[in-house]
Formats: sequence, C-alpha cells, structure tokens
Amino acid sequence: MEERPRTGHLSIVGLNVASSGASSVGVHRRNPADANDEPSSHTRTRGRLAHFRRRAGEPRAGGRSPRVTRSAKPGRLDWGDLVRLAERGHEIGGHTESHAALTEIPLEQARQEIARDRDALTSRGLDPSSFAYPYGKFTDEIADLVRALGYAAARGVGGVVETVPPLNPYQLRTPHSARTWTTADHLAGLTLAAQHEEGWLILPFHHIGHDRGSTYTTQPGQFTAYLDWLVERDMPVIPVREVIARAN
Repeated sequence: MEERPRTGHLSIVGLNVASSGASSVGVHRRNPADANDEPSSHTRTRGRLAHFRRRAGEPRAGGRSPRVTRSAKPGRLDWGDLVRLAERGHEIGGHTESHAALTEIPLEQARQEIARDRDALTSRGLDPSSFAYPYGKFTDEIADLVRALGYAAARGVGGVVETVPPLNPYQLRTPHSARTWTTADHLAGLTLAAQHEEGWLILPFHHIGHDRGSTYTTQPGQFTAYLDWLVERDMPVIPVREVIARAN
C-alpha cells in the first residue's frame, strides 16, 4: 500500500504595534498540498508570498517593520494598508491597544486593552478572530478574557510544533521569535520538522530590515530566501481562522 504523504501546517505571524490599536498580521500556510484543497490554492499561495517578498525588500524608516498609525508615515502602515492586506487574504488579528504586558496590570485594565484594540479594528471593517499575547505572556484569566471578547484563538510563546487540532486554541504554541541571526535554512528546517510531525508551525517575526538596534530584526535576504523556498514547494496558504475552523 502506498504510504500516505505527511501533511502539516505553517503560519507566519508579524506583529505591528499601534498607538491607535495594535494588530497582528497572520498568514497560515499548509504543506504539502491537501488533495481536498481547491485547485487555485497554489495560485493564492504564490500571490501572498510574492506580496510578502516585495514588502520585505521595501525601504523602511529606521529599517523597522511597519507600524499602524492614525496617519501614514514613512515606513509605517496606515489603516488603509491594513484593509488592503485583509482584502488580499491576510488575516488581521488583535495584540492590545498599547502592547501592555497583560500579566503585570489589573485584570480590568487588561480587559480594556484587549477590548479597545478589537473595537479599533472592527470599527474599520476588519474582522479579527485571533489574538497575540504581548511578550507571549498570559494567565488562564487573561485567556478567558480573550475568549469572552470574541476571539477564536490566541498564541503565546513556547514550544515548537502545535497539534491540529491544538491542545488549547487560547494557548497556541510557537517557537521564539525570529532574531537577527535566524537564517532561511533554520526556518526551512523547522518547517520540515513540523511537516514530519504532521503538526502546525507558527513562526513569529517582529521586524524585517537592517535595524541593528534590535535583535528581533530579521534580515530581508534571509526572509525572502525562506519565502522563495516555500514558493518553490507550492505550499498552500490558508488564514489562521481557517486552520482553527477546520480543526473544530
């Protein structure tokens, strides 16, 4: 009997903090292709990865990844940019209003941080369904707040490969964020390991650029080389919400 090909899920998540409501932009990729996927899934994958590749090569103020602001500034996203990203199929998620460490403030203040951020996103026609805990820190009480405020999933930091379905959708496990020294080969190795385990790999990125002031900056050349590696393998792309929905 022919051996069934191994399958897994891959997610790339970028965090962009905003004074008017933070957001996380998540793109979920599954590899290899599922026989039940629509024929156009590979075309969508190439388009979305090509968009990320172009963005990674664009100049940014200070070399940092874009942040969401009330008005457009060089190297930063404005609300129109976020809407256009959503229209391209990217998922826009929540990340608190001011990037507050939720475990270090009163629970009611934490609720307001999560709620105001979500309101800022929904008021602009966005539909956030996943949340990223600032600094990856949370408690059971904070996870309960995230669920009560309408999110279907949330991620912290810790572990490498998540299961499908996840053990707890409000405690999604990820590797630590990519750093200055993270290479395309390292990212490819993590991806292949997740595929072998038939699991879900969620890769967090903070900044894409040449900023030497932060070790959480990923070099554009390494990032685009990894995206090229994904495109060469025709790995389909599905949003976070679909990974969670299909797992339920």
